[in-house]
Amino acid sequence: MADVTPVAGIAQAQTGTILENNPNNELGKEAFLQIMLAQLQHQDPLSPMENQEFVSQLAQLNALEQQINTNQKLDSFLGFQEITQAAQLIGRSVQAVTVDGIVNTGEVQSIIITDEGVTLDTDIGSIPIESVVSVF
Repeated sequence: MADVTPVAGIAQAQTGTILENNPNNELGKEAFLQIMLAQLQHQDPLSPMENQEFVSQLAQLNALEQQINTNQKLDSFLGFQEITQAAQLIGRSVQAVTVDGIVNTGEVQSIIITDEGVTLDTDIGSIPIESVVSVF
């Protein structure tokens, strides 16, 4: 009779594979589903997973999905908030500190929205909004 691999061992092996393929080393919804599927495929037929354990894992999956959706909405909200704050600076003078520690002052003419964030277009050049230290 063939040896039965414990489900925990399969889950650990599956987790290692998923983490190797994931550059952020995070377990998301897809990874959770892959692990659960691996557990179901490799469970011992003489000792199947208990209903209570299966329902518990489904509840964890649901909670994970809700958390992912909340994080996405929060990220979107924070992005809109940053754009709104930057738009309110148009026509005002700002002081910003460069990476070298130099303080520059310029008047904001417009804002530029990129994947990296919001940048203020001033009469002295582009200034990342994170480098602004004062507004007047």
